[in-house]
Amino acid sequence: MTFTTALVRAASQFCPVRRKRHTPTIPYIRYGNIKDHRCLARQRGAKPGGQQLPKTNIPKRERVVMPGFVRKILIFVTGYAWLLLLAGPGLIALSVYSGWKAEDGHAYVARESLQTVSGTVTQASEVTVKRKRRATKKYYEITVQPDTAGAEARKLRIDYSTPQQLVGNLIDEKVTALVDGSDHDLVYEVSAAGATVISYDTTKQRLQAEATSSAQSFSGAGTWIFAILLTLVGAAGVWSNRKLRAADNAQQLAAA
Repeated sequence: MTFTTALVRAASQFCPVRRKRHTPTIPYIRYGNIKDHRCLARQRGAKPGGQQLPKTNIPKRERVVMPGFVRKILIFVTGYAWLLLLAGPGLIALSVYSGWKAEDGHAYVARESLQTVSGTVTQASEVTVKRKRRATKKYYEITVQPDTAGAEARKLRIDYSTPQQLVGNLIDEKVTALVDGSDHDLVYEVSAAGATVISYDTTKQRLQAEATSSAQSFSGAGTWIFAILLTLVGAAGVWSNRKLRAADNAQQLAAA
């Protein structure tokens, strides 16, 4: 028996009717507490008539296996990541130390803390130190023979900014020098024949200027950002190296 939409609405006000936009051939009723069977069919993957919808054959995602030689190369490269992990904090420590050295007189040694060396200058020379991957360093070196009998001669270091002629004139002269024994006998002051050849104040100003210049080079924001990036890259490299080694060991065990 076929019911029209008008008859259903007149029969009960609690039974709302949903009709298609086009005029249906056979109308149907959906009660308020019962879901549309077509909605259930869509949720369960079946057609409205009760027929099961065919399952779509979706290919499974295959696991990509890294070639062995590529893994070996990555293990070798990331094996040096610990250098970057140490370089980052080292650069930060160098920046902090440079700033500390440039402040509160840490760049030089107090006059009363210096050692006094007296004797005759027997030799003066220019020394060049070649360092790998770093700038060449030069300085003057004088050999002082103390007046005390049997005393061993001491080699004192004079900064390269001192005029060469002034250093050469010290040969065969009796001098009194103030040196820093903790810094390779670096000369702070030299007196000869009652006159000051190299003054303590000049040396102090030079050391302070060098410390300030070094602090400005390492105290910029770019230095800190670069150090943080080195630390992060180094940490990621160490972590990747452990993962790669574990995967390589697992593959070798599986192959065995």
